[in-house]
Amino acid sequence: MTSIANSGPPTRTRILVVEDDADSAASMAKLLELFGYQVQVARDGPQALDAACRWRPECVLLDLGLPAMDGFEVARRLRQLPGCRDSVLIAVTGYGRPEDRQRSSAVGIDHHLLKPVDSGALLSLLSRPASPPDAGGGSRGDPEAAVGGVASTASPA
Repeated sequence: MTSIANSGPPTRTRILVVEDDADSAASMAKLLELFGYQVQVARDGPQALDAACRWRPECVLLDLGLPAMDGFEVARRLRQLPGCRDSVLIAVTGYGRPEDRQRSSAVGIDHHLLKPVDSGALLSLLSRPASPPDAGGGSRGDPEAAVGGVASTASPA
């Protein structure tokens, strides 16, 4: 487990949390705010796209199992928005099959984290400087990236 204290200062300050479970969204937002991030929450895909257009987040934490429009479609559309093409997209999901990770990568998701997410690992990931999309292949040059450029991290059982 990664130590939260070693996660360093925020490099991406604006984070959009897209999560349909109110308690999970509130918990994630509070954790991020405690570590100096500016956070907005969207509860579904259309709200996420609206918030992204207005706020231009540097990072999006995206549940894949959303109502109305799933997280894969949200990611695909975010990548088409001028203000979000370079945002770091992180799936925070229970979808952990290899085909889910491949689909995440195919729609432009940079990292694929499994719930329950280790908060120290997430904060460490957020504190890393973003590298250009073409630098070293998938996941913006993330050395821990799995096949397809999508990292998978989960808390130990």
